Amino acid sequence: GVLVLSNKKYEEMFKLRAGDLNSGMTVRDIAGLRLNAGTLPKEAIEHYVAFYQTAGASEQLGKRTYVLCDGRSICETYVRTPEGGVFVTHSDVTKLENDSISLQMLIDWVPDFLWIKDVSGRFVIANSALAIDNGRSSSKEMIGLSDFDLHAPEHAAEFSMLEQATIASGAPSIAQEEVVVSATGVEQWFSSTKVPIKNADG
Repeated sequence: GVLVLSNKKYEEMFKLRAGDLNSGMTVRDIAGLRLNAGTLPKEAIEHYVAFYQTAGASEQLGKRTYVLCDGRSICETYVRTPEGGVFVTHSDVTKLENDSISLQMLIDWVPDFLWIKDVSGRFVIANSALAIDNGRSSSKEMIGLSDFDLHAPEHAAEFSMLEQATIASGAPSIAQEEVVVSATGVEQWFSSTKVPIKNADG
């Protein structure tokens, strides 16, 4: 229920002074700072604190988007850490909401891992859930990587073999069980579906 770490970007996004945030601060402490800075959501401070307490206790984490007092729209993403805490990212999505919802924003809302790879097995599109599980701070950092950049060679070779077989057959692989080791060393089991996508030239 207390802050472990935050970055400079968080201070800038919510108009806090450098050094305002310190390890051990509670959500209420941080809410007070943001209230004074005018960058708390348009909701009562008690509701804001209660939301974070609920999010911290919930097994079903995800996303929420809210509007700040200054009119900006902020999207928060919540991911459970192996130690039982909550890792939260904040994105200013004002421009996206004002213009249009992008494909990247849509897939980032998906809590499951979602990606598209080229025929060489390199990521062309990836969502934030996959990026965070692989120790990256954003989905952009996944682009151009392959499983050999992320996993032990034997695991990467197995993933590559399965994907190449799917491409060669042209048939989808539906709900196959796979074990994946995350960037933090946690072994996870998934039901994985892979579908080949072809253009007009095959």
